[in-house]
Amino acid sequence: MWCPTRPVRSSRARGFTLIELLVVIAIIAILAAILFPVFAQAREKARQATCMNNLKQMATGMLMYSDDHDGHFPPVIGRQPGERLIFPMSWMGRLQPYLKSIAVLVDPSSGHPNQDWETSGDLLANYSFPPSQRSTGHEAAVVTAEPFGTAMWEGIGGFYGPPTGNFLEEVPSTTQAQVARPTETILICDHLAFDWGMIYRKLYYPAPRHIREPDMKLPNGQTAPQGLINAAFIDGHVKALKHDQFWTILRGYSKRGTPTADVFKHFWPYE
Repeated sequence: MWCPTRPVRSSRARGFTLIELLVVIAIIAILAAILFPVFAQAREKARQATCMNNLKQMATGMLMYSDDHDGHFPPVIGRQPGERLIFPMSWMGRLQPYLKSIAVLVDPSSGHPNQDWETSGDLLANYSFPPSQRSTGHEAAVVTAEPFGTAMWEGIGGFYGPPTGNFLEEVPSTTQAQVARPTETILICDHLAFDWGMIYRKLYYPAPRHIREPDMKLPNGQTAPQGLINAAFIDGHVKALKHDQFWTILRGYSKRGTPTADVFKHFWPYE
């Protein structure tokens, strides 16, 4: 019986040509260029959400502390004689009975994650509670926040204990009832200095940590960082502010100190 001859298959598999490989590599490179920034932004949005949740818990702790202390917020520093470690005497240490968590004090975008306050100062470089200038012997401070302008600035947190840094006088923290605009006055915000640097005899300004944008070019040739700063307000709500919104100035708002003085909207507890 006749059988048709089967075609003989080559035992050698056909490979990709150089051009085909280059096309595949080019497609992968294009996809990576498109997706990597998206992944990075999604990761930063997640970090920002964690930060805002931290601030919400801290604000709640602050309000609970205030309710237990005749309306007063905790001191920025409440130092006992002989104490050396800053964390236990800081506002963060005072909030621990209400927070019951150290992890809440770490902003995942800060770059300072170490929670061991006995051996590391990382916890002091995540969030900040603005101190009252009354502890320096002044009613308020005239602050220049480049490039957004110059205006009066005043914080909330008081001080007690032996003098240290720029804290010279014992004063109580402001109470909830004393704040004229609780929905607009910042209680805690992202910052590398837990006390705005007052312990180092200088007022440092926070820089945006979240959803960073290209730096703003200033007329003097320098640059200012742009992005979002997370903040909790006196009434307990939390909001992300663009850098220029953070330093919003109310023109001629207050007659306190200087007649018709300009004040920073989010750092002026008075009428």
